[in-house]
Amino acid sequence: MGTSGGVIVRDATPADAVAAGDVMRASITELCAADHHNDPQILSRWLANKTPEVFAAWLADPGASLLVAAEGEAILAVGSVRNDGEITLNYVAPNARFRGVSSALLKALEKQAAERGNSRCKLVSTVAAHRFYLARGYADPGAPERRFGNEFVLSELGGQMPQERDKYGNLIDPAERYQDFMLQINDLWALAEEYGYSKDARALLNQARLMFMDEFEARHPGFGSGRAIWK
Repeated sequence: MGTSGGVIVRDATPADAVAAGDVMRASITELCAADHHNDPQILSRWLANKTPEVFAAWLADPGASLLVAAEGEAILAVGSVRNDGEITLNYVAPNARFRGVSSALLKALEKQAAERGNSRCKLVSTVAAHRFYLARGYADPGAPERRFGNEFVLSELGGQMPQERDKYGNLIDPAERYQDFMLQINDLWALAEEYGYSKDARALLNQARLMFMDEFEARHPGFGSGRAIWK
């Protein structure tokens, strides 16, 4: 269905149920602390349906597509999109962050939605993933909602579908290629922040991003107007 480096995004199978559940539970527990604040009650309710049995039910649902990102035998991420374009799952294993796995899975989910006639996707984002989606062309339509208690804040997002790609999966539109490259630099900046690199080092990354942006705009004036091109 899609590849990113050695990672393959494919349809989920019943054999993925246990590993997929492990990925979802680890992602929620370790990466979404900004949402659950390690509150046992919130975590319990959030994790309650992340089981092999529920995964099997999702897999059998004709109204949705259930995908996994895999590297060899290892499951790195789990995602699902309904036929109406609503993305209901997008969880990445903690050890697979900042490798482009979440982005590859999101693109595959958007592609599935487009093949079912949708021009846009929508989803509910955790606080932890909010910046990820905003950087990829999604926008908040209104005030955040509160779910699983007052500490669990999510925002419903709506975004443009990906533009046309060639037979190798490369973006054709220069503006879309530019945005894709900018997102890779943004992921690198986030990784540098997580690993504790200095503010000066991260400032150099941001300076490089702005330089590439200025050069692109000089080469392709007018491209990207009205799209999710960010500074």
